[in-house]
Amino acid sequence: MGLYQQQLTAIKTSLSLPGAMVITGTLDIVPVTSYARMLMYIGILVPATQTYDMAHLQIQLSFQEPFGLLTKQVAGGTY
Repeated sequence: MGLYQQQLTAIKTSLSLPGAMVITGTLDIVPVTSYARMLMYIGILVPATQTYDMAHLQIQLSFQEPFGLLTKQVAGGTY
């Protein structure tokens, strides 16, 4: 997980994204799920405003394939 955090922090820094956040978590829906079967994720949230349009495009073009990133719109409309 540390490697992914370093990569996403590098993206955030290189693109000057002060409003972006590096997030981590698990997608476990049953409290008794064994640790080995949990789905872990790490990501970077970039605000969905005109100010960040170029950053979204640059992340997709420059970092998505080399870092194996997924693009996912988060409900709520602010990121």
